[in-house]
Amino acid sequence: MELDNIDKSHIERYFDMQSGYVLHYSNRTFEDLFHSFGISIYDEMYSDLGTSKAKRLRSFIQKNHHDLVKAVLLKMVEEYDSHSTFQYMSSDDKVKIAENRSKCIQAINNIGTISHHISSPTNITPPILITESNTHTHHSTKFQSSKGGNMPDQTTPHTFQSVQKHKVFIVHGHDEHLLLEVENLCRKLNLEPIVLKDQSSGGATIIEKLEKHSDVTYAIVLYTECDEGRRVGTETVRKRARQNVIFEHGYFIGTLGRDKVSSIIKGDIEIQGDVSGVVYIMHSQDWKYQIAREMKDSGLTIDLNYL
Repeated sequence: MELDNIDKSHIERYFDMQSGYVLHYSNRTFEDLFHSFGISIYDEMYSDLGTSKAKRLRSFIQKNHHDLVKAVLLKMVEEYDSHSTFQYMSSDDKVKIAENRSKCIQAINNIGTISHHISSPTNITPPILITESNTHTHHSTKFQSSKGGNMPDQTTPHTFQSVQKHKVFIVHGHDEHLLLEVENLCRKLNLEPIVLKDQSSGGATIIEKLEKHSDVTYAIVLYTECDEGRRVGTETVRKRARQNVIFEHGYFIGTLGRDKVSSIIKGDIEIQGDVSGVVYIMHSQDWKYQIAREMKDSGLTIDLNYL
C-alpha cells in the first residue's frame, strides 16, 4: 500500500526517519517489535529500498495490508511514549512536539480510509501538554479490521509528556571510528551526542565554543593513540591522547563532577597519575555495556535492554 504524501511526511517527521533511524529503536528492539507481529523485518524482502531501519519500515508499509501497517505504527508510537522521559523543554518545544505527534497519530489513523484530511479521526484523543500536577494516564481503543476482527489494542495517552533528550558531550582525538561508535551508542540509548567540531563556531574561540556547548548531563572522553611523548631523561616513548582531550577531561570533571564523566581507553595509552578516582573503561568486548551502566548509575534514564 502507498501512503498519502501528506500523511507520509507527518509520520516520517515524527519518527525521525530522515536520518535513517526510527524513533528510539536499536536494531535489536526494532526486530523484536516486528517479531511480536510475526514479521521478520530483517528478511531480504524488506531490503529492496535499502538496509537502514527507516528504509525497511518504508518497504514494510508498501508491502503489507493497511490494518497491519496501522497496528505496527501505533504500537511504535505507544512504545515511544513510554520510552521517552525528557524533562527540560521550552514551552515552544513542548507545543511543537505535541503538534507533530498529533499529526502523526492522525496520519496513521487515515491509513486505509478513502478520503484523507476531510475530518479529524474520532477514535483518538489528541495529546494534551501536562503540568507537574498532571499524572500520566492511558486508555485503550480497539480498531476494527476490514475483515471484522479486532485490531491489537492501541494505547493512546490522554496526556502527552513533553521531554528532552539528555545531552552527552564526547571529547575525542583523531580516532574517527571510535567517535562514530560512541555517537551511535548514545543515539541507541536515546541520548543526544554533542561533538564540538559539529557545532557552529559563530566567530567564537575554541574555549568559548566549549563553554557554550558544555550544558550537558554527561561527558565521555576518548583516550586514543594520537600523540607520543616521553619523560625528560628517558628514551621510552609512550602513546598519549591529544592534549586537548586531557584538558577537556579535566574541564568536565570540574563542571559536571567525577561521577558524570567516564573515559574510554583504546590502545596502550599513558594515563595521568593525578586524576585517580576517575572512571576508565578499556575498549574491550563489553565497553558499551560498561559505559551505559556508568551513565545509568549517574542518574541518566537508560534502558540497558537497548544495547
